[in-house]
Amino acid sequence: MQKEGIHYLDFQIDQNSYAIDISYVKEVLLYPEVTHLHHTHECIEGIFILHDQVITVIDLPGLFHLKEHENTKNDMVILSKVSNSYLALHVHNVAGIINADESRIKKDILHWNGKEFKIIKPDKIVKDLCGK
Repeated sequence: MQKEGIHYLDFQIDQNSYAIDISYVKEVLLYPEVTHLHHTHECIEGIFILHDQVITVIDLPGLFHLKEHENTKNDMVILSKVSNSYLALHVHNVAGIINADESRIKKDILHWNGKEFKIIKPDKIVKDLCGK
């Protein structure tokens, strides 16, 4: 019998692998039509409306200083709720769910199936963007 662990959503940006605790994830969507805003942080791509909610899109490739690509047709967003706000994390690909116990995590790196996944925490991203 397999020991129950923490569930993570596995995703990629450029050729890098990341994971987010599934408890942060509300939905995974194809990259939406985004309204770009002026005079915002450079890592805020803009906003879109979903279920009568204004969603802020965070440019994770830009935030992590990774290669941008012009064609977002196959990109996705991970919809997450932090405090009372929704945000969408722009990613290049979502691969699936990982069930891993805490012994596989060292310094925010998940070691699973011979790969390393940097663990992303949306609340920390918001704090960093807001300078708090």
